[in-house]
Amino acid sequence: MQYSARRPGFRYSFASVYEALMPLVEKAGLAKRRQELLSQVSGRVLEIGAGTGFNLSHYPEDVQLVVVEPNPEMLVILRSKAAGRNIEIIEGSVEDLSSSGIAPKSFDFVVSTFVLCSVPDPDEALRTVSAMLAPGGKFVFLEHVVTPGVYELVQNLATPLWKRVAGGCHLNRDLLGSLDNSQMVVTTLFRFNFPLGRPLIPHGIMGTARLKSDFFA
Repeated sequence: MQYSARRPGFRYSFASVYEALMPLVEKAGLAKRRQELLSQVSGRVLEIGAGTGFNLSHYPEDVQLVVVEPNPEMLVILRSKAAGRNIEIIEGSVEDLSSSGIAPKSFDFVVSTFVLCSVPDPDEALRTVSAMLAPGGKFVFLEHVVTPGVYELVQNLATPLWKRVAGGCHLNRDLLGSLDNSQMVVTTLFRFNFPLGRPLIPHGIMGTARLKSDFFA
């Protein structure tokens, strides 16, 4: 089945382009990364910025999954992929979760895949993630990051245009810096070459973080 997020009056839909191009990157190795990341989750799981649902097929069947997505065009595709499955879909941004009726400290895992590059304020997003995690819970992430050197120069030059055509995506965000300044501590971290990403997205990170309060009273 083919999915389309294009609506009358839209000459360009990032959701449609994303859905058409991402399978190439998935086959080149990104799907393997998603599977590695999501095979560890269990219990009650929150995914922020679920996009068009590329993660859905990688979740264990027995998780209690809540997904959040603010983009209306992406939601059309996401809902089509989630049809018939026990998945709660919330329209909104991660920053809105605190006022959405979702109880804080109620998730065993919070998942972010290629989301923190596009949120308006990654520090605020991570504060919300911290608030949603239950004691002992884990934040698992798969993101692309700024790459120092020549690549960083390219990323800095390209970001103003790129974020306009790619759903607000910033190529040059220091997400590890944001995590270091958050209420969480990174417990595992793996760096990898992003499939088909050069020169704009040469590297990605995959890892796990936990609340600092789990370690320090």
